[in-house]
Amino acid sequence: MPDTDRFETLAIHAVTYLLSDARTRDGFLGSTGLEESAIRAGLENVGFLTGVLEYLLNREDLLTDFCKQYGYPPEMPAKALHALAQS
Repeated sequence: MPDTDRFETLAIHAVTYLLSDARTRDGFLGSTGLEESAIRAGLENVGFLTGVLEYLLNREDLLTDFCKQYGYPPEMPAKALHALAQS
């Protein structure tokens, strides 16, 4: 799997993580102003995915929990953000 696909998958996992719990969902939607219904369309948009990763990287508590739950090394979301921003 090319790295871009792998990093997009990580970003989609981040979306899933942020929406999976009422606390994280409400915080994410409230901070971004997004409506839950608009998220599905955003999943195919690299700009949306990088925005999700930026949000996650600015919340160390969520970043740590996300990486633990999904088995990602802590530096992987930042690598994904950098790679997707360059694509």
